[in-house]
Amino acid sequence: MNNDELHELYESELYGEWMRLVEMTLETLKMKPNRTENEEKMLNDLISATNEDRRIRGELFKTNFKRPENLVMANTKLTNLTFDNATDLSEVREIVVSAQKKKEFEITAKVVSQLDVEGIKITRQLSEQDRCVFDAVLTLFVDGQRTFTAKQVYKTYTGLDRMNPSAIENVENIIDKMRFTSIDIDWTNHALMNKLDDETAPQHVTVTVGGYLLPLEVIRVDEGDTHQIMYRFIKEPVYLTYSRLVGQLVTIPAEMLKLESLDMTPERIAIQHYMMRRIEIMNNKRNKFNNRTMLFETIFEKCGIDTASRTKKSRSVASIEKILTEWIERKYIKGYQIKTKNKAKTVHQRYTLENKK
Repeated sequence: MNNDELHELYESELYGEWMRLVEMTLETLKMKPNRTENEEKMLNDLISATNEDRRIRGELFKTNFKRPENLVMANTKLTNLTFDNATDLSEVREIVVSAQKKKEFEITAKVVSQLDVEGIKITRQLSEQDRCVFDAVLTLFVDGQRTFTAKQVYKTYTGLDRMNPSAIENVENIIDKMRFTSIDIDWTNHALMNKLDDETAPQHVTVTVGGYLLPLEVIRVDEGDTHQIMYRFIKEPVYLTYSRLVGQLVTIPAEMLKLESLDMTPERIAIQHYMMRRIEIMNNKRNKFNNRTMLFETIFEKCGIDTASRTKKSRSVASIEKILTEWIERKYIKGYQIKTKNKAKTVHQRYTLENKK
């Protein structure tokens, strides 16, 4: 088999099911006391075979990764409220989204995060930086990739090829947090409002779905003193399913991520992704969204720099202008204007950034 054929095999559902069966057999044999000679041999053979399989896969995914051409973002109100860094995940919380078309319709979701998983660092919020990782993982799923690494996730949401070990460790921690955050959504009302259900079905039927924010299996490959972690999708992420159903899945050319004028820090990457989502909301005619203004204060709040020093905020404003200028050059936006509130409004081009002061 050549590399492309191997890659296709490793991405197939059949291979995933086979590997799950192998891993279950391994665990059963490991836990069994007083193994027979044949069982001991089977256990050792399976361990050797799976280690070699993981080594081959590790090498393959190092060389065979192709960055997706488009970045996918789940752009629903439910996703926006979930990734609100002001929300504490230490308690069971219910998110309620009111539908605009019919105010009596609501979508509810229960979000629970396991904060005491041994060996995993989990913070109490889901932030804009977490969402960058989340969108990148969704992008890989939509692109047809069923197995991936943290490095590939980083490359997908930054557009960069160079990275340091701490950045990869941060991505792994964020993925772990979302692997242990469960979601239960009752979107019956939204389904009815958007006519997503069969119109001939009884109206008392409910539409619910649940699972983890990122339903992933972890594959660890050990080689001497080094190790590599890979992830494999168990099923389609629930927020991706929901976004598809309600038609709120945003696609952005990945080339807009890599900027020439800035070194991309985590804060700048978060700002860039937040503004992209806002621009796509403005440009979607279905939204009937007339407000083309973004507040700097809102950008700072959403990206976790609202409590930063005045100097850091000023630098962030300069970064925002550089990002926008480069997007104009690439024809992603037509233009922008920065204005101060309470002064005479000027003609809007694509949208306006506004200061409260």
